[in-house]
Amino acid sequence: MNNRLKAIIAAVLVTTVVGCTSNPATLDRKALGAKKISVIDLTSQDSLINVPSSKGSSTIGGLIGAGIDAAVNAQRRSTMAPIITGLGSYNPRTAFANKLKGIGGNSIANNVTVNSSTTAIESAENSLNIKANYMLHPDHQSVTVKTNTALKTSPQVKIYKRNFSAVSKIDIGTVGAEKLNVTEYLKKNPAKLKQAIESAMDQVVKQISNDINVGEMPVAK
Repeated sequence: MNNRLKAIIAAVLVTTVVGCTSNPATLDRKALGAKKISVIDLTSQDSLINVPSSKGSSTIGGLIGAGIDAAVNAQRRSTMAPIITGLGSYNPRTAFANKLKGIGGNSIANNVTVNSSTTAIESAENSLNIKANYMLHPDHQSVTVKTNTALKTSPQVKIYKRNFSAVSKIDIGTVGAEKLNVTEYLKKNPAKLKQAIESAMDQVVKQISNDINVGEMPVAK
C-alpha cells in the first residue's frame, strides 16, 4: 500500500471518528443529570420567513441557478409579506423562548434561564445553544420549525450537535368546491397561522427534551 493511499484511508478514519464522537449517543446523560443545564441560548429571527428555494442551484448550478433561486425567494417574500403584516406584533422568537422555559427533564434545571437574540450567542460550558428558523411553505398551507442544537458539557468532551425539525399543517378548514385563496385567508385569520407555528414549536421542544434527557425521539402519533 503506497503512502498516498495510506494517507487517504487515515483521513477517512479520522473524519469517521470525529463524526461519531459528536453523535448524540455519546452524550453522558447521567453526568448531565448531575450537572444540569441551567441556561438555554436561543438565536433566531423575529418573524416568519419563506422556505428558501434551492432548486435552481441543485439542477442548473452556477450563477444562473443561484439567480433563479434569488428570484424565486424574492417572489416568495413578496407574496407572504401581507401574511406577516397580518401577524401584527407576534414574535415567534419570543414565543419559542417561552416554550423552551418549560422543556423540563432530568438534564434540565428547574427554572432554566432562556436568553434569546437575533445575533449569534457564544454559549458557556453546559449551556444549550439553539439556532432556530420558522418557515412558511410556498403553498402557505404548512409551517416548518428547524433548529440546530449544540452543547459542550466539558472541555474534554466533543460538542453534542443535533438538528431537529417539525412540520405543522395550517388549519384552513374546508370550503367545498370554492377555491380558497390561502394568502387572503391567513391575512384575515392570523390565529390559525400562529397555532400552526406553535404546534411545530411544541413538537421540536419535545424532540429536544427527549433526546437530551433519555436519548430517545418521541413516537409520532
